[in-house]
Amino acid sequence: MARHSDDRPWEDREDTGAERVALADHGDGGAMLACPSASMALVWQPVRDVRPGGAILYHEGLVRFPETDGWDAAPHATLAMIERCGGSLSFDRLIVRRVIEALRSDPVAVLGVNLSAASTDPDGWSDVVAMLRSDREIAHRLIVEITETAPFADIDRAASFCAQLQACGVRVALDDFGAGHSSVATALALQPAIIKIDGAFVQQAGASATGAALFRHLVGIARSIGALTIVEGVETREQADIAQDAGSLWQQGYFHGRPMRLRPARTQADFIAWSDPAHRAGTGLFTPISWR
Repeated sequence: MARHSDDRPWEDREDTGAERVALADHGDGGAMLACPSASMALVWQPVRDVRPGGAILYHEGLVRFPETDGWDAAPHATLAMIERCGGSLSFDRLIVRRVIEALRSDPVAVLGVNLSAASTDPDGWSDVVAMLRSDREIAHRLIVEITETAPFADIDRAASFCAQLQACGVRVALDDFGAGHSSVATALALQPAIIKIDGAFVQQAGASATGAALFRHLVGIARSIGALTIVEGVETREQADIAQDAGSLWQQGYFHGRPMRLRPARTQADFIAWSDPAHRAGTGLFTPISWR
């Protein structure tokens, strides 16, 4: 895999592997997967405060393949195939490039982007880290969400990568906490600024006492690590209340906003939510934290 070690500015380099991912998936009978960058698009889903006013902390960029799957369908099978074929780094570099372009075109946007755990070797990102180090204004408005649909090849190198991002001012989030390969040990190693609780747990919390106890336990673990906690997959008022009662004011899901092709303009409440640690933390529920 190319490591992009040449001396050209990051913006001038062509990610040829990412711009046209074509991978043989030998595990599926040699099927070929072609992902031209032109066929990919990003939609944006808000992370919102459940309290009155509904301030938006940031928008997460979600990949869509509108020509084949439409704008609403999450391409889980396609992304899993890219990961299985070893194409995660090239693909993730392309998506990061697009999110950074969006940040540059909108000077008040705060945006999140997903990376596979398989993409977290720092050797694959040295040019991007250098760019973020030189442009802290962009870095401070970027959230990198690491999802463990695949295990980390080397947790120590992943922790080094996260530390490099955090030193630039990027906020690192651990996505889908409690599901997949994610664990408390991973959270302790990476020291994320944000932990996102997988949506399956808030859904189970409304179905049984055991599910409710497990959900509250996961939120408590995330808070004890010192991370801002976001509950994903909130689809109903009942689930929003369950998450708030467990101590999570920041939530994401269809109840708070479906993924959109266009992001709404930020409000004054959104600026306060992003800049004021006490507001982010939530008076009476969290101890205010500093973004790492």
